[in-house]
Amino acid sequence: MLASGKIYPVPQFTRFSMRTFIYAAFLALFCFQYSRANVVSKFTHSPELADEIRFALFTKEAPTYGRSFTINSVRTIEDLGFDPSKKTVIIIHGFKANMFSDIIQHTKNALLEYDDVNIIGVDWSYFSPKFFIIRGYMSTIAYVEIVGQSVGDMILQLIDLGMNCDNVHLVGHSLGSHVAGLAGRRLKEHHHTAGRITGLDPAGPFYHMVYAKSKLSKDDAQFVDCIHTSVCFGDRSPMCHADFYPNEEEGYIERQPDCNPETLWKDWWNDYHSFAHKFFASSINPSHKFKVQPYDCWLSGKSTRTCPAVVQMGYYADPSKWGKFYTKTTDRYPYTEDEW
Repeated sequence: MLASGKIYPVPQFTRFSMRTFIYAAFLALFCFQYSRANVVSKFTHSPELADEIRFALFTKEAPTYGRSFTINSVRTIEDLGFDPSKKTVIIIHGFKANMFSDIIQHTKNALLEYDDVNIIGVDWSYFSPKFFIIRGYMSTIAYVEIVGQSVGDMILQLIDLGMNCDNVHLVGHSLGSHVAGLAGRRLKEHHHTAGRITGLDPAGPFYHMVYAKSKLSKDDAQFVDCIHTSVCFGDRSPMCHADFYPNEEEGYIERQPDCNPETLWKDWWNDYHSFAHKFFASSINPSHKFKVQPYDCWLSGKSTRTCPAVVQMGYYADPSKWGKFYTKTTDRYPYTEDEW
């Protein structure tokens, strides 16, 4: 066992030569360009593919499976229990996930228990291969832009039904973060701005290299906040009004809660990348307060008296507090510190 609180260095590409890395990068670029061309062609000639993006409205009357609809049946949503006067939270999964993945289910369950909002889950797993290889991942990336536009079009129809765009909160995990950002841009094209977008460990691998102009940005909503929990699978660069770095320090990442250092490489995806949505779902409970400090102040090694907690991370983040923030979580759910 490694000592508690020890910092683990970010893995370096020591086992691979620079030539191997360059070859892999060119392969990824080729796969992306080939995949994106196919995607655009498919959607141009088969617009019915948009129906493969499944939406579900979750209510207290339909809490488990929700009530399904598609982009072509949005206008029937009021018959399903949608209330345009309420806040609407739209939850979007990432690569290798679906409507029944933790990001949607845990977030939805917490919202049903602690808030009174419309909850819409977005399932775009049809375009996300279940195998984890470069070709499959790059193919999924190629669909992100079109899925984001479709989500934006769905929201535009909700606005036509009387929903206030200020009350829209998009929550995306991994590639779903960028889908949320692109949905926000779609709204802006029609002179609307979403109230908030939350990016939960926005996807990093290859995305910021070949698709940088389409990644989540602080310009995509009135308030954009991100929780960064991994280095290998997430984009750690600050891209939001408020960027939160739980259990991280400059150039290094501490072990996230419940992670086993001895199986770090095997469990990296689940143990690090998924903790962003675990922290967020926990924060929906008003008693679970993730109090954070200014990032630079924490790095300077000053005490909590000198660097007091200034804002909360997660669902109740303050839209008026911008910058980079740090917090250290506990080892078990609900992951919040008792004292500061």
